[in-house]
Amino acid sequence: MRIAVEALTGQASKKVSSSRKEAVGIDFGTTYCVAALAFESSKARVLVSSKGALIPSEIITPQGELVRSVKRKLAHTSLIDSSALGYMDAAVKIFRIIAEHVYEALGHEVSCAVITVPAYFDDLQRSQIHKAATMAGFEVLRLINEPTAAAIAYGLGHALQGKYIVYDWGGGPLTFLFWILGKAFLEFLLPVETLP
Repeated sequence: MRIAVEALTGQASKKVSSSRKEAVGIDFGTTYCVAALAFESSKARVLVSSKGALIPSEIITPQGELVRSVKRKLAHTSLIDSSALGYMDAAVKIFRIIAEHVYEALGHEVSCAVITVPAYFDDLQRSQIHKAATMAGFEVLRLINEPTAAAIAYGLGHALQGKYIVYDWGGGPLTFLFWILGKAFLEFLLPVETLP
């Protein structure tokens, strides 16, 4: 897969850029979530509210139970399992907390989001993350594999060229991505691989 850097950096025509929406980038993590916004074409800033930059991926239910690892449990719970609804509700609540965090950090609401998901997530797991964010009020513009998002962010922030590998040492399986950074493109050489 090849992505034109021009399309990512806002170097495209003014006609195209004027129709773009402001969108927050969300890393919906297993332990913590982080939200960021690009204030310039290639510079993103992590948003910080009175609670800091990291948003715990956990909620306390009305019964006083602590629900953790919502992303992982949401993704691995059968839709016919009665607990699936509870994890979906928890994910929606976390996305609402993220929306409040963004509002406090910026002083205005941002309703559009690009959300990272683990590379090993299948279509059903991705759709559950998409659904939770949508139910929380976000317009989800895109779901991006976590290693792909890292490659894009790195490629936009550096004037380097060459072949690179991105490792994702997150809470789940080890994933990696091979890519080439050129003057005007990012090219992904191999699909993301996952090791158990």
